[in-house]
Amino acid sequence: MQNVFVTGATGFLGRHLCMRLKKLGFEVWGLGRNPTMGLELNKQGIHFVEASLSEIQSHEKVLKILGSSDLVIHSAALSSPWGNPKHFVEANVLGTQNLLQAMDKCHVKNLIHISTPSIYMADAHQLNVLEDIVLPKPINEYAKTKKMAEDLVLQWAKPSDRNVIVLRPQGIFGPHDQAIFPRLIKVAEKGFFPIIGDAETLMDLTYVDNVVDAIELSIRTLSQNNGKIFNISNGQPLELYPYLEKVFRGLGIKFKFKKIPRAIALSIAHVGEWKSRIENYQSEPLLTRYGVTLLSRSRTLNIDSAKKHLGYKAKISIDEGLDRTLVWLKGQRSK
Repeated sequence: MQNVFVTGATGFLGRHLCMRLKKLGFEVWGLGRNPTMGLELNKQGIHFVEASLSEIQSHEKVLKILGSSDLVIHSAALSSPWGNPKHFVEANVLGTQNLLQAMDKCHVKNLIHISTPSIYMADAHQLNVLEDIVLPKPINEYAKTKKMAEDLVLQWAKPSDRNVIVLRPQGIFGPHDQAIFPRLIKVAEKGFFPIIGDAETLMDLTYVDNVVDAIELSIRTLSQNNGKIFNISNGQPLELYPYLEKVFRGLGIKFKFKKIPRAIALSIAHVGEWKSRIENYQSEPLLTRYGVTLLSRSRTLNIDSAKKHLGYKAKISIDEGLDRTLVWLKGQRSK
């Protein structure tokens, strides 16, 4: 496979992925909606096309590119703990559906789909979670629509001449992250950060380069791993609150931890979500039910299958990844 088509190319994971694939010698086409970042990709020798998944079936240039592609890596998504349900359906479900139909039109039969472990999240501690657990009721619209997208992909892959691997990377972080750390930093900059629950929450994160490693391994083993789903993480469960303290102190943020009973935190989240709904989702609540669960319930992934079948191993440790991320964050804050 030499010609690779990447959706979400101007996003956090997508841009790291495109850069790596180009260095490996692939001819990379990136689809995205951020023209400024698209120019940066072009400078790196990546062919950027500004378009959304909603229009690709009628976009002649995109269809021409797809027709010459050996593989699609679908990393585009609306990834947020909160937002208008309609927008999640449009981006994650209908966007995936449009992509699959365009692939059919162009006779492209190889796909790597980036899903999420958020589909596992429940109001309980979850340790060493396997890929085949019975899934709980979706915790938010993101988890709900990403599971719907994953189902579409697996259904699409049923004909024997099609190949697909689904990856579920947990808590991707690193330079250019606009999802995890920016939200947490925004809270800490208020002067305090809530400790919800017993303050012993365990969680998995994945440094972005390790996720790209998993995608590279998936490309090289696509046919033998066809139809498989893999959890991806650093495999280094960490204590959440000491880790966050290291991040905030490293950025010079003056704050204090403040213990909040879980019931009160949930009440605050309910009120914030209600207010956001009646204001037509114009703003994101500072605390959501998803956020309360994330901060108060442990969740770690079992990545044995990825190790066995992909040969996956996290090359960049949590500490090294954090150091790299802090350097980038400090640079952003000094601008």
